[in-house]
Amino acid sequence: MAWRFFIGALALSFVANPVLAADSGDLARVLAGEDCVKCDLKGADLSGVNLAGRNLGGAKLDAAKFVGANIAGANFSGAKLVAADFTNAKAAGAQFVISNLDDSIFTGAELEAADFTSARMDEVKLQGARADGAIFSKAKMRAADFTGARLPGAHFNGTKAPAGIFDRALMDGALLRYAKMFGASFKDASLPGADFTEAGLWRVDFMGAKLDGVKFINAYLKIAKFPEDLKGVNFCGATMPDGKSNFNAC
Repeated sequence: MAWRFFIGALALSFVANPVLAADSGDLARVLAGEDCVKCDLKGADLSGVNLAGRNLGGAKLDAAKFVGANIAGANFSGAKLVAADFTNAKAAGAQFVISNLDDSIFTGAELEAADFTSARMDEVKLQGARADGAIFSKAKMRAADFTGARLPGAHFNGTKAPAGIFDRALMDGALLRYAKMFGASFKDASLPGADFTEAGLWRVDFMGAKLDGVKFINAYLKIAKFPEDLKGVNFCGATMPDGKSNFNAC
């Protein structure tokens, strides 16, 4: 009976933890330069491959590797990219609309004008990424790490990023209207001209951040931490760290 129990347990382990392996035909098509919409490329190693402008919308790409790959202008909208690795990828203008990018890595990637609208991005690593003008509007990105990233003019309107890390990030002119970033950290970040109008910023840490001309109009800032010099910051209608509403600058 013991061997039957062992075989049964082994079978269940394969069901619970299937091996990630790309479909050989789909992989051959991609490597041959073709588009591959809704392809099965789980676990594929496409590191260093030129996929610029390619359409991989809706593809299964969990745990796929794109390290150093050229995916500029490529379409990954609706794709499953859980734990995918885009380290140092060239991804300017790439489309990740409504894709699932939980636990993926974009460390050092070029993401200028890339579009992540409504994407799932929990615990994504984007340290040192260059994402000037990138769009993260309405994305869900719990504990995403943007430490040291370049994000001037980036869009985070309506984004949910609780516990996000934006320490030392360059975010001049970024748009974060209606964003929900409870418990996030912007320590030593550069934020001149950024717009946090009506953002939820409970317990957010802005210590050491540059906040010249930042708008916190009607924002919720209870228990938030700020540096002493706040000249030019607009707190009109905001709920301040002490819980009181501020209408003095309106």
